[in-house]
Amino acid sequence: MTTKPQARPWLMPREIDSSHMLVAGEDGFCEEECKTIIKIGEDCGLKNGTVGPKGEVISEKRDSLVSWITPRPDTNWIFEKICGLVDSINKDYFQYDIDGIFEGFQFTKYSAPGGNFSAHRDSGPGIAVRKLSFTIQLSKPEEYDGGELKVYDEITPAVVEKKLGTFAVFPSFALHEVTPVTYGTRYSLVGWFSGPKFR
Repeated sequence: MTTKPQARPWLMPREIDSSHMLVAGEDGFCEEECKTIIKIGEDCGLKNGTVGPKGEVISEKRDSLVSWITPRPDTNWIFEKICGLVDSINKDYFQYDIDGIFEGFQFTKYSAPGGNFSAHRDSGPGIAVRKLSFTIQLSKPEEYDGGELKVYDEITPAVVEKKLGTFAVFPSFALHEVTPVTYGTRYSLVGWFSGPKFR
């Protein structure tokens, strides 16, 4: 009989169904760290977010600006912290065979009115074998309305806490969306941990 691992103090696990799990905690990054990530992300040069393996700009499906953060002396601390968190969560909850990160981290800016990313999966044809996706909330909840991250099972969504610094991890094959931002701006950092094909 398999027993569920005990959650670390900062983790708030929620099982979505027998195949999916969302693990989220409020202590991912502090306010100063979030501000620094926003500054780095904006300095990397924002472009329209794309969808699909061909990288198309389709505003009806995705309305956001993105930039890519890669490892370098001033960003290594971000990668070290995220890799440590995801490695720990994977060992406790998913036990996926993961090799690492191959795409850098994507900084995303959703602005009112309407910034959103319609329901989608992070894995599929033409995409690296992404196994775990993560999202970090970089904005304070009072700075925007809407912009909820929802992770779905077949029927109902789990809504991720909007508290500043919240760190969420879920399988990349899980359907999820960011609802339209109706006021202000929502900043987030997302990324994908990849590995061999599922067997």
